[in-house]
Parts: sequence; C-alpha cells; structure tokens
Amino acid sequence: MRPHRAVLIALVALCCWSCKDQPAGEAGFDAIPADKTADKSRESDQSAAEIAAEGDAEINARKQRKTVADMRNLGSALFSWLTDQVGAAAAGQQEAMDLRLYQDISREELRKLLVPSYLMEIPELDGWGHPYEIRLNVNDILGKNVMSIRSPGRDGKYSADVYTIQEFEPADVDQDLVWTDGFFVRWPRKQASPGVDPAPKVVRRLESGETVTAPPELEITDRSTDEQRQLKTVADMRNLGTAMFSWLTDELGAGAAGEQEVDIQLYPYISGADLERLLVPHYLEKVPKVDGWGHPFDVRLNVENTLAQHVLSIRSPGRNGQYSADVYKPGKFEPLDFDQDIVWADGFFVRWPQRLQK
Repeated sequence: MRPHRAVLIALVALCCWSCKDQPAGEAGFDAIPADKTADKSRESDQSAAEIAAEGDAEINARKQRKTVADMRNLGSALFSWLTDQVGAAAAGQQEAMDLRLYQDISREELRKLLVPSYLMEIPELDGWGHPYEIRLNVNDILGKNVMSIRSPGRDGKYSADVYTIQEFEPADVDQDLVWTDGFFVRWPRKQASPGVDPAPKVVRRLESGETVTAPPELEITDRSTDEQRQLKTVADMRNLGTAMFSWLTDELGAGAAGEQEVDIQLYPYISGADLERLLVPHYLEKVPKVDGWGHPFDVRLNVENTLAQHVLSIRSPGRNGQYSADVYKPGKFEPLDFDQDIVWADGFFVRWPQRLQK
C-alpha cells in the first residue's frame, strides 16, 4: 500500500526543515560545500513543491469523486421517483408487457457487467428463497425490450409471461413482482409498517472504488413476515434494476458523446424544499446540497410533465465555482481538469471525468 500523500508531504517538509536548520557535520551528517548545499536545498524545495502539487491534485480528485458519487446517487433517486410516477400513470393504459421478448443473460455475464462498478453483488433469491429471473439484451441496448427482473412471490409460481401494468394489494403475497426497462410493471401498493422501511435505497460502488452509502438491507429470518419478505424483494429488484439501468445509461452516454447538445435552460427549476418533499425519506436519506468543493448543486426537475423531453438534470461547476455554459456537448474530459463542469441529465452523464467510462 502506498503511503498517504499528506504523510509524504509531511516527511519531506520535516527532512527539509532538519537539513536546513542543523549545522553540517552534526547528528551524523557529513559537511557539504556551500554551493552543493544550495543545490541540494533547491532540489529539496523543488521536490517538496512537486509533492505538494501532487497532494493538491489528489485532494481535488477526492472532491471530484465525491461530487460524481453525490450526483449519481441523487440522479438514481430522481430517476426512481420519475419511474414510479410514470409507472403509476401508465397503470392499465399501456400495452401488455411480454417477458418472453426479453433476452436471457447468465449470472456470470451479468456479474461481469455490474460487479463491482454498479453493485456490490447480484441478489440471487427473493424474500421467499426463489431465484430471480433476470433478463438483459446486451446486443441491442436501444431495442424496445431491454431489461427485466421478476419474482414469483410467495408461491414460487409465475402466474403469466404477459403482464398489464398494475399495482396490487400488499396482502396478496402470491402475486408476481415484475420490473422492466426502468419501472415496476407489477408491484405492491406502498403501505408503510412500523419498523419496516417502505422505501428501499440503492447500494452501489463506483468505478473509483468508492461506495454509495445506504441503510442496511432487510435481513430475512425464519420469523420474517410475508410483508417483510415482499419488501426485501422489492428492495432487491429496485437496487438491481437501478444498477442495470445505470450500466445502460453509461453505455448510451458513451455512445451519445459528441452527438447531441444538452441545454440546461430547458429544464425547469425546483426548490430544495420541494425536492426534499419528493425524495426524502422514500428515495434518499437526505438530498446532497453542495458538491465536493462546497458549491451548490444546480438541480432541475420537471414535475409538471414527467413525460417531457427534458425532465431531470444535475450539475456542478467544478473547482472554480463558475459554470462555463448552459449548453453542453456530451463528452468526457481529463480528470485533472477540475474546473470543468460536471453535468448529468435524464439518466446519464453529459459531461464527466473520463475515468468514469470503461
């Protein structure tokens, strides 16, 4: 393990202080001619400056990673809220969802795509111990039917392969739970119970190695009620679905780089208070207010028209605290350019430090 840069800086500074203030020949040092001593001193000062600069870059890199993590976490929460709204509005109105149109994917292939970049581990079993059915079309991510997850419920038997979009009574625990392409198709109506979190939250690890914190998952035991098992299943499906969707939007974001400009002014403002009312505590424990450098995030959400072309956006001005523009051409930038704006809109990063992409 490499020493922390701050430790290296302190050691260099201590060495420079010792060499500068101790008389030559004392404490085990041999006498050095004055001109060579000056050269050594200049070299030490230069090394200290270089290490200090590296240390400053590392500090800014950590702030940049924190900013990206916060934006991703907030973006996932916003997207979860949006898909819940769209799913509820679509209930009984859209065409039936046929799970047979979604391509199978092996657990090994899924693990290669998602772990550890988007998820710590793939959930294998639902709250009743039945295997999840997971499908993902990696060959056509722009297709109509891309990703799906489902659980058969308590009885372990799927009632159908074709589903209409509809919620059901939570007490009907034999109902299939189904998630496709960003939202739940079949889901239990929310009913909060004492001691049970009705709103599962996302647990993810970024490619930088940092993890997004979240409340502990529900632990299922022999004494767990069917309601707890159902909530655990919904939590797993939402977390896995968000991870799959994050993978998809990263792929789309990389493919879209340089193609279509994004105008942030087309996204309606939302106040911090209104945002908290929508997201806390169901989708986030708390809404991040400032980026890694202490600058307020610019968060926008179109609550009046969730089916509009421009719905969600988040951005940070970077280290310098000044936005370079309102219209952005999608693309990555050098991670050491800390003054660059970081921009996320409608499910994917528009401007991002390049290490985020594979």
